[in-house]
Amino acid sequence: MDLIEKAIIEINNQLYLTLATVDEFQQPWNSPVYFASDKKYTCYWVSEAVSQHSLNIKNNNKVMAIIFNSMIPHGQGFGVYIQGTAFELDNTQSDEIIHAIEILSGKIQSSYKPNFDKFLTPLPRRIYKLTPNKVWINTIIEEQEIKVDRRIDITDYLINPK
Repeated sequence: MDLIEKAIIEINNQLYLTLATVDEFQQPWNSPVYFASDKKYTCYWVSEAVSQHSLNIKNNNKVMAIIFNSMIPHGQGFGVYIQGTAFELDNTQSDEIIHAIEILSGKIQSSYKPNFDKFLTPLPRRIYKLTPNKVWINTIIEEQEIKVDRRIDITDYLINPK
């Protein structure tokens, strides 16, 4: 299977991404978040506005995310790495919040589609958006008769197709 197709399948099939942020002291923080992505591979998730990763995004919106199946046996893993910027969708972005709700509801195949106002101030939860700047996948190559894990940049194939 083509590695780009494999990356698309991984993004579409996995329910969680691991989101890496940093706090105001530049200390790392990782959070698994339930996510869904659109056709441009923009990722959306719902989190409480006061959760650590949400606060970190307000302070520094540069993030890293990894999408992978943690149940795959050792040596057979495959992951999609996304570097980008993340934002809390706010009261002025109702169209994008509605878009995110549709995407998220479609992934869980639920008829539950809350109104966009359930994610606005002063309520506790918000919808977040990760816009990818760079995307990699990993693959196994053999170098000097030893298998090693390498990343392949697929940004131009996935988010900047020509």
